[in-house]
Amino acid sequence: PPPPPPLRAHGGWITSCAFTPDGKFGFTCGHDGRVVVWDSTSLAKVAEFLHRSSVRDVQPSEDGSLVCSCDTGGGVHVWEVTSAKERFAAQHCQGGKYPAASGCAVLPARDLVLSAGDDHHVALWRLSTGKLLHSFAGGVTLYAHPSGMFASISKRGVQVWKLQDEAGIETELPSEIGRW
Repeated sequence: PPPPPPLRAHGGWITSCAFTPDGKFGFTCGHDGRVVVWDSTSLAKVAEFLHRSSVRDVQPSEDGSLVCSCDTGGGVHVWEVTSAKERFAAQHCQGGKYPAASGCAVLPARDLVLSAGDDHHVALWRLSTGKLLHSFAGGVTLYAHPSGMFASISKRGVQVWKLQDEAGIETELPSEIGRW
């Protein structure tokens, strides 16, 4: 049989995609400022979230109930996947020369949102209150694990951190294997 037609929902380049851990939903985001939620079985569009500028990253939570996205204007947002309710909104960079947010993650079990940006800083936010907890030098891309480990990547290599508890950073761990 012929392959199914491609899914079309964006008016331009798609910049990132992801799936929930259970595979139930897929996500795409793009230069048109939209995040689209797809049902992975029927391939139907389930929801759409709007940003004010081009969306650079989209990442679901480990339980699949939330999705985090960030944009070139510095916006960082978290939405509930099934109700489409916005749970969190912040600006990654409070001014400065490089306002764009380029990576994000949401860890609801720890009540945290993380963002990385073109300013080479990582921001750590409280999901429930929107309070900025920490901002520190890091990379422009962000990867997080539910265990509390997270890493950022820049031209200098990979920096890895482990959360001590839900309120702070324990220590930066060396990342010798990330110096490619």
